[in-house]
Amino acid sequence: MEETAYTIESTLSLPRFNIKDRQLYDLELLMVGGFAPLTGFLNEKDYDSVVTDMRLADGALWPMPIVLDVPDSMDATVGEQVVLCDPYGNPLAVLEIESRWQPDKRKEAQAVYGTTDMEHPGVRYLMNQMHDMYLGGAVYQLQLPDRHDFRSLRYTPAELKAEFTKRGWNEVVSGSGDS
Repeated sequence: MEETAYTIESTLSLPRFNIKDRQLYDLELLMVGGFAPLTGFLNEKDYDSVVTDMRLADGALWPMPIVLDVPDSMDATVGEQVVLCDPYGNPLAVLEIESRWQPDKRKEAQAVYGTTDMEHPGVRYLMNQMHDMYLGGAVYQLQLPDRHDFRSLRYTPAELKAEFTKRGWNEVVSGSGDS
C-alpha cells in the first residue's frame, strides 16, 4: 500500500464509490499488506499478465486477479481519483485510476477457475454479480473498515511479524511435514 498525503477532509470534493462487501475484503487486504506486493487493484497490464501467466507484469507470481469492478455508467477516467467507501458511505481509501477496461470474463473464468461452467460458484459470481468494467490503480488508505467481530484475533501482517519476533519464533510454518 502506498503512503499518502490524503486525509478524509482533503477528499471531500472527490467522487465517491460505495463498494460491495466482497470488494471491501479485497480493499482491506490491500491496505493491511495481506496482498503484498500489490499496492492497489490490478491495472490492465497486470490483469492481462495474471490471467495469461499467473504473474504480474514484472514477473512476480500472482495467481488470480484482484480487481475493482464498477458499473459501466460510473463516470471515472484514467488519471482521476475516486474515494472508495464502505457500503454505508464511510470513506476508506482513495483509488488513483491507472486503467479502465472491459475484461474478457470468459477468458478470466477459464484461467482462474479452469472452467466456464456456470455451476461453478466462482464462475457464477464473476458472470452474474461482477460489473463489466474494471478500474485499476494504487490505493491510498484513509481508514480501515470498522470491524466488531474477532477484534482480539485481527492482526495485520506487520503485527503478526512483530508478535512472532516478540515470542522468539523463527519458524512459523514448517514445510518439512515434521511436527
